[in-house]
Amino acid sequence: MEMGHGDELVIADGNFPSANYGQRLVRLDGHGGVLEVLSAILDLFPLDIYVDAPVALMEVVKGDDFVPTIWDTYKGIIEEKEGDKQIENVERFAFYDRAKEAYAVVATGETSLYANIIIKKRCCCIMTDLLLAIDQGTSGCKLSIFDVNGQVIADKTKAYTSSYPGEACVEQDASQWWQVAVEGIKEMLDEKKHKARINKRYRC
Repeated sequence: MEMGHGDELVIADGNFPSANYGQRLVRLDGHGGVLEVLSAILDLFPLDIYVDAPVALMEVVKGDDFVPTIWDTYKGIIEEKEGDKQIENVERFAFYDRAKEAYAVVATGETSLYANIIIKKRCCCIMTDLLLAIDQGTSGCKLSIFDVNGQVIADKTKAYTSSYPGEACVEQDASQWWQVAVEGIKEMLDEKKHKARINKRYRC
């Protein structure tokens, strides 16, 4: 990824003069609106933790009584992907100035007004303070992710089968142990209720 820590990305609505302000212009007019694009980008784009507000919206022009209800949906997407983040409102022309300095502008066909958003990138890091525990039991695999204080961040139980070839004999397939462990780890990391909490533990 060419973008570095602190670089900004603009996701623009259909009214934004993207071609005039973008150092690099990415056209996604036919790929949904800002909501879909924002959700997809945040799966791979960690938000900066070293600034007060890593997200900026173009504020409503004074005298305009329009209420951008789409902002509430933005907040929900950001909380789901990254946890609680501060969002700042930026005056229209100041927003244009920031867009000029942004790494790129992603143009969408979003029809909602005041739907432009700027997100600031964090460095891509590994999790250094989480511990994964795997307990392969007699009836299933128990997986847990803990923080350094012993708090359970996520957990999952995956069952596997046993066969009984004779009296007082039981057998299990070792390849199934591996399969359910991999599946369980992936499910923990993908579940919405765990994802934001795990993301908070990323460090640079």
